[in-house]
Amino acid sequence: MKNQNTCILICLLSLTFLFFSLTGTQPDNSFGKEKYRTEGEREKSSIKKYFKKNYKPQFHTKYSGRISFDILPDQVVINYDNSAMRLNIADKQYLEIFTSGLLSEQMLGGSTADTVSICCIEELTYVKTKKHHRRFKLLVFRNWYLNPNVFLIELTNIQSDRKSDLKTFLNGAELTFLVNPWNQI
Repeated sequence: MKNQNTCILICLLSLTFLFFSLTGTQPDNSFGKEKYRTEGEREKSSIKKYFKKNYKPQFHTKYSGRISFDILPDQVVINYDNSAMRLNIADKQYLEIFTSGLLSEQMLGGSTADTVSICCIEELTYVKTKKHHRRFKLLVFRNWYLNPNVFLIELTNIQSDRKSDLKTFLNGAELTFLVNPWNQI
């Protein structure tokens, strides 16, 4: 009896494999999963869902210590009193977010013993916001970590709106959301 059941199971699996091979289709193993053409589409969808599900306004104070910075050919080094942060950003318009104290190394989990590196800052224009808000994604690298942390931030300036250029918007902006929802793999 046991041999007969095993034989039937093997025959059914073989027929299933043969069917999918001949029709050129694969079984749909994506129950409950969305399909994306690119990794970028998946990430955008995840960010939209994260804001929709987890957004609660926060209020962060600006860094009030001494801030100095050096612009080097391939990076910007920002010093916050006794700690440092490296920015590897191609677009220098984002520099003001860090040099004004809106966002500092300590807010991103850094310490005096750990130099944080930041790259790939992107304004999330595809995420719906109120007219006085702008949202950004950035990658934060820490010493001894293999993969970067993804940070999502929101800046708010009630004196300005999305139509303003970034420099104008940042002048008077406040950090109203900061989260590290996942690591990038």
